Amino acid sequence: MDDEFTIDYYHRYFVNPKITFPVNNTPNAINYTILLTATRNDGTKGCIDTTSRNIIVYPKPSALFTPSKDSGCTPLLVNFTNTSDPKNGESINSMSFIWKFGASIIDTFKDQSKTFTNSGTNDSITFIQLIATSKWGCRDTIKDTVTVFPLPKADFFLLIIHLVLHFI
Repeated sequence: MDDEFTIDYYHRYFVNPKITFPVNNTPNAINYTILLTATRNDGTKGCIDTTSRNIIVYPKPSALFTPSKDSGCTPLLVNFTNTSDPKNGESINSMSFIWKFGASIIDTFKDQSKTFTNSGTNDSITFIQLIATSKWGCRDTIKDTVTVFPLPKADFFLLIIHLVLHFI
């Protein structure tokens, strides 16, 4: 897909122009041709020079994963299946990944398995984050949670009262 647009800008000392392209949310790369035309603006006729550059804006990938469970009792084994889409007709195997489990556990494999534990008395929630990066350096992030319930504690109190009745 080729997009054309024109930026008309005059500045006497315009040395380093800056063009910001929008995020590419399409499934394919977008090709832009940037044409720079330099002319003298002092009435001199015929003093013109041009140059051009092609710029490719690659699509933003979609970070996606599916957990085998999103909650359960401790210990809870969860398998995370990475279903990210790099777009541009590329394979998920061309991507790199950063997984974050809570505040400190980081891993880079495509798919993950993690056992979550909870030794407390309240439900614990762990935040899961996947950062997916295409081979072109374009990124997307997805976040989710896993809730781990503590094991219930079975306990009872037995009260035995001896009762003796006397009949007269």
